[in-house]
Amino acid sequence: MSKINSIPYLKEERQRISGLTNSISISLFSLSVLVGLAYSFSDVTDTLHYKIWAVSPFLIFPYFLNKQGYINASRLILSVLLPVVVMYISITSKANVIEDNIINPVNYFDIRIVLINGLIIPFVLFSLKETRRLIVSLVPAYISLLLFDPIHDYFSVGYYQVGMISHDYYFSANLFTIITATFLSLIMMFLKSQILRSDYRQNKENSKIKLYLKELVKLSNSNNVNNGKVDSAKKEILQSAKACLDVSRISIWLFNHDNDSIKCEYLLENNTITSPETVLYAADYPSYFVELKYQQLIIAHDARTNKATSEFTDTYLKPLAIYSLMDAPFLSKGKLGGVICCEHQHDYKQWGAAESLLLKALGDFLSYTIIVEDRIKQNQLLTEKNFEITRVNENLESIVSKRTEELKEKNKQLTEYAYINSHILRAPVARISGLYHLFKLQTEQTIEDPAILDYMEESIAELENITNEINRAIEENGTIDRNQLMP
Repeated sequence: MSKINSIPYLKEERQRISGLTNSISISLFSLSVLVGLAYSFSDVTDTLHYKIWAVSPFLIFPYFLNKQGYINASRLILSVLLPVVVMYISITSKANVIEDNIINPVNYFDIRIVLINGLIIPFVLFSLKETRRLIVSLVPAYISLLLFDPIHDYFSVGYYQVGMISHDYYFSANLFTIITATFLSLIMMFLKSQILRSDYRQNKENSKIKLYLKELVKLSNSNNVNNGKVDSAKKEILQSAKACLDVSRISIWLFNHDNDSIKCEYLLENNTITSPETVLYAADYPSYFVELKYQQLIIAHDARTNKATSEFTDTYLKPLAIYSLMDAPFLSKGKLGGVICCEHQHDYKQWGAAESLLLKALGDFLSYTIIVEDRIKQNQLLTEKNFEITRVNENLESIVSKRTEELKEKNKQLTEYAYINSHILRAPVARISGLYHLFKLQTEQTIEDPAILDYMEESIAELENITNEINRAIEENGTIDRNQLMP
């Protein structure tokens, strides 16, 4: 017998089968005990319930076997036990009462019902993929049903051997038994095949989702996405969509808010990325652009009849042999930035929930990349401004110091000028004025034109007034303005 760790099942599947086997084993054991208890009150021979209780422990044996890890053996034994135990009880109970002539004809039909019900157990415990085990587990129940009368005849407890009278017992009993067993088997086969198909679809869907998650995790760790390299991220997103969605054409379109149009920036087709720069205008395809501006997924299993995409039929879909289409918008600076478009050619494609969620996630990744790029640019701008401010702050002290020195120098020059004006320049003016008065006293009687002296006197007075104004302005304000000296 093989241990459980040798079975090539997933852990979850092993646990499910193990729990199911345990449940059936415990249920059959409990049911046999209750049936024995019921017969203990009505058994004429006072022996049948003992036989039922005697075989009950065998029905719980698969439970303990399963606990040891022998899951295949426990399932096979559990499937075989029920028909063997039922046939044993049927033959021995009839043999004990044959002399008393108290056998009921029903006893040859109710046992068949139990055996037919026993066919369900193998179908429950084994899948259609385990064909050999399923056949082996079904053989005892089918043999018991098909050879029910020959086996009873062999042990001298056959229907006619115990004195029963019926002209069509063999025909009717076996015919209805075969019909019922066949019908039940076909029903179980149908249910198991449906389960198998469902498991196949589920496994396929799980594999698909695992692939999608793998690609999304890959994108979440992408340097292009996290560093805001939009152009490279777009190409990487196209490759991820191609790997997951199995479509012939995937493209990225940019939305132009100025003229309400979308322009194809990148197209991935035949494993090659190109830039066809095809432009589609809202004026030509109003329904599509209305749906697009809602920023929701556009899912068109039949793009040529879908309300949002049927406008493209003659100009775009038919020329390119596109039958199915799915679009996911992405954002740029809080507004519609464009759309990621998946196009399936030559036949129709049913877009599932997983595909639509994946494409929506790819659109969100692209939106995130654009946000990162914008923030990086803003951070770079702030860094440049901060550097400029830091540089200005660093130079501010030297600039202030330099200006202070310049002001000190100017003040020094003004002070020097004031000194020159007050002492050096004023002295010659005073001497000129004194000499003028002496000259006036000596020449006043002889000069032909006395007005010359008056002009000279006025000029000397004017020069003296100017000198006084300059001194006063410097002393009061520290500055001098030519307008202050103008007459």
